[in-house]
Parts: sequence; C-alpha cells; structure tokens
Amino acid sequence: MHNIPVLHASETSLAAAYEQALVALYEQGIPFRTQYDKPGDPPSRDCTMDLTVLDPLAEPLIHKAFPGGIADLREYVMEVQGVKDHWVKNMNDPTDTRWEYTYHGRLARYGTWQESGKRVGPFEVDQVQTVIAKLAKQPFTRQAQLITWMPNLDLDCYDPPCLQSLWYRLVEDAGSYWLNCNVRFRSNDAWGASFMNMFGFTMFNRDIIAAGVQAQTGKPVQLGRL
Repeated sequence: MHNIPVLHASETSLAAAYEQALVALYEQGIPFRTQYDKPGDPPSRDCTMDLTVLDPLAEPLIHKAFPGGIADLREYVMEVQGVKDHWVKNMNDPTDTRWEYTYHGRLARYGTWQESGKRVGPFEVDQVQTVIAKLAKQPFTRQAQLITWMPNLDLDCYDPPCLQSLWYRLVEDAGSYWLNCNVRFRSNDAWGASFMNMFGFTMFNRDIIAAGVQAQTGKPVQLGRL
C-alpha cells in the first residue's frame, strides 16, 4: 500500500463517534511505526481520520471503555482551561523536568514561555479572547482560528503539541448561535488519548468560547458539530 487511508466516522454523540472511529481504525488502518516504539513493540495502526460529532453534548457523553475515569476527565478539562499552566518548566533550567508547554498556554499566551512569561518570539497573543471578540463582532467570519505550533521550539521538541488548531464558525438559527468547530491534531492516540481530547475541547468550547461569545453578544450560543 502506498497511501495512508483516509477514514470517516460520524455519530450523534461523543461516545458513539469514539467507538466508531476505533473500529474503523482497527479494521482499515495500516501498520505503522512511531517515534516512541520500544524494542519489540508491534506496529501501531495508522490512518488519517475525519471524525464528526454532530451533537457533542448528547448522551451517551462518556464512553464506559475509555482508558481513564471521571476524575481523569475533570483534571484534563481543568488543564485545557488553564489550571495547570504553572506546570511548565523553566526553559533556562536543564534540571527542570516539568512540561514543555500546555495547550492552554499556547492558546492564551502564544509566543511566550509560560513559566516566567518570557517571550520566545517577537510577540505575545491571547488567541482565546481575540477569537471570542472576533466571533462576537462578526459571527460569519472564517478567520476565528487558534494555533499551537511554534516552529522555533517545536521542530526540536521531543514531545511537541499534538493539537495544532481550533477553527470556529457560528451558524444562526432559531434565535441562537450554534458554534461549529474544526479541531486538527497532527498526531492522536486513538485508544489512549482521543476521547479525553474530544471531551476536553467540548468543555473548552462550551465553557470558554461559547460562553464568551454569549457574554459579549447577549445571544444564546450552543454547541454545533465538532
């Protein structure tokens, strides 16, 4: 085979979409090595996955078989929303073994190293508040995007961000805005991480982006497809 397969999964709920995607990957993915394989590890299953959750808050919301528990989900939601930004290491201390970044830090303070607020580029951007303001001012914009990748750091990073971008559009219907979101991951552990990622960013979209737009417009904002 010369091509990595492009697979598709679409379900109403988060849990059902997660399960359908895993089955599709298992049945149609191809063997592939990873940079983190240990000697003797079997190949992973690989594909490009287009996964759509039509109603991210619909039940069943949580899949019983995802590797983790409710406490793990809650902790990840807090991490995505910024509670653990202080876990990022001091870039000038080679003995500091904390994280190299957090997703929230990259989204809310792009261009800085979160530990000390030190800039590693010529600018610092709060993408979260900028995107909220852009959507509130011009709901039909196609420019509401947040990114994580910082090539001056990540091309040499041992474990660079898997999350690459969040892109939003608002659909107006029946007196409400519906927040549609495209999330792009360059790499995603289908079994071990993807459910937690999807759940975490569903809560981020509800609690941060949708709530922020609603506060600025005074108009109800609900979650559309993810």
